[in-house]
Amino acid sequence: MYNAARFRVVLIRRLFLRQAIKEGTMRTAMIFLAASTATLLLSLGTAQAQQTKKGKPCSNLQAQCAVKVGGSCDPQTNRWRYSEGQAMRFNDCIATGTRQQ
Repeated sequence: MYNAARFRVVLIRRLFLRQAIKEGTMRTAMIFLAASTATLLLSLGTAQAQQTKKGKPCSNLQAQCAVKVGGSCDPQTNRWRYSEGQAMRFNDCIATGTRQQ
């Protein structure tokens, strides 16, 4: 996903810069370049923060409630799920858990 997003940003940036240079609006091109670079750096920082998140997998309240109501949690990806029929019990578990914390 990172490579595809980066490719799109680079492609859009190049197309915009070419057009801006042709039209002579270098100031607009530089603003766009700065904005797209800042966006790319922010998204990379967020992705890095999510990858280096410390803690045990499936230890958050949502994951514990999903398992408690009969759903599952994958410890490798830290993704949890439950079926639609368990939504009421899941919401009750979340409400009880947030009151206890």
